[in-house]
Amino acid sequence: MACALAIAAAAAFSCLAPRATVFLLVLVALAAAWVVLPAPGDWRRTLKTPVIATGGLLLLYMAASALWALDPAAAAAKVTGVAAVAGCALLAFAALDRLDRGTTERTALIFLAGAAAGALLVASEFATGQAITRLLFNLFPVLRPEGNKDLAVSDGEVFQIAHYELNRNIAVLVLTLWPALLVLTRQRAVSARLPLALAAAALTAILAFVSDHQTSMIAIVVGAAVLLAARVNARAVGRAVTAAWCLAFLLVIPASLAAYHKAELQHAKWLPSTARARIIIWNFTAEKVAQHPFLGIGVRSTRVLDAALLPNVKPDEGEVYAPRPGRHAHNLYLQSWFELGLIGAGLVMAFGLAILSRLAAVAEPLQPFGYALFGAVMVIAGLAWGMWQTWLLAAYALSALYLALGLRFDLAGPGGEETRPNR
Repeated sequence: MACALAIAAAAAFSCLAPRATVFLLVLVALAAAWVVLPAPGDWRRTLKTPVIATGGLLLLYMAASALWALDPAAAAAKVTGVAAVAGCALLAFAALDRLDRGTTERTALIFLAGAAAGALLVASEFATGQAITRLLFNLFPVLRPEGNKDLAVSDGEVFQIAHYELNRNIAVLVLTLWPALLVLTRQRAVSARLPLALAAAALTAILAFVSDHQTSMIAIVVGAAVLLAARVNARAVGRAVTAAWCLAFLLVIPASLAAYHKAELQHAKWLPSTARARIIIWNFTAEKVAQHPFLGIGVRSTRVLDAALLPNVKPDEGEVYAPRPGRHAHNLYLQSWFELGLIGAGLVMAFGLAILSRLAAVAEPLQPFGYALFGAVMVIAGLAWGMWQTWLLAAYALSALYLALGLRFDLAGPGGEETRPNR
């Protein structure tokens, strides 16, 4: 029960407070320990899976890359954080694999309650000008972002928060949607499953499109398109998503250069200013990849380089952003090449392929939800923030955990004997 409550709390409060996703993942891992440690089972089967093997190699390479990073200490700290997220996720996945049928069904139902609460909390924040967050910031000032950035403060009280601060909330909500739909549509204890699923999707889409986060708008459209297409032909969509994942790494450098030098999208007035800024960021980064093509410049070096360039560069005439890599690279595929080089980009790509291989092995009716989540992750990873945002990595891990719960629930649930998922 502790594990179920922790998962539900993560689903609810990660949507309300995205920066708390790491803390929430740790809570889930601690609850999972109560399931795993008394009956550890056979860890060898779990540790020998392709996902764990490629993820482990990637972590080892990241640790080595920290040695030649522009700020080795900060890079080592970031790799440690990534390893902690991975360890917590591994413990949580191991706990799910040890739940019996009845516990799995109860956990799935409690998770749905948490996911519904999360969606309603985000809707409330939109409707009330982030009243809950303002209340928390005023009661506990330590929770406020560093430097009170994006807050309007009077006499020490926060009375307004920038609307775009909800961008993280929407991104987490979009990531939570697809696993929640999987669990909901397979949940025998819930009547009117289809109307509830449509309502959940509609609410998430409405919140995304009234937000300032264009990336989440694209992510929910892509996720929905993948889901619908996969319900017609899951195998073909699986191959298409796999091809898109590989092409994202193979074509990101020439595409970034072409967007700037040939298409000149940095001057396209029909694009939002944030998109034009990304064109400049991506071009700068793509041009620098050739300087360290095999090993990259090291973990987390994008931010260090940007801080060094910031005082000395100005936007070129007619451009909205100075030629620099940005505090956030806004593109995992390109940042992998820039910071980790050919070796690291190959390992990141291999890690994604291992996950897609795992999705291809589950029952075909369940694959659309997994591919929808993967497609949404691809969009968010390719357009928003940077690859070292620990809160975002934890959000990815939590969404994968929710998806695993849906897959496990199906295997433990509809009418037959309990079976174990192949990992």
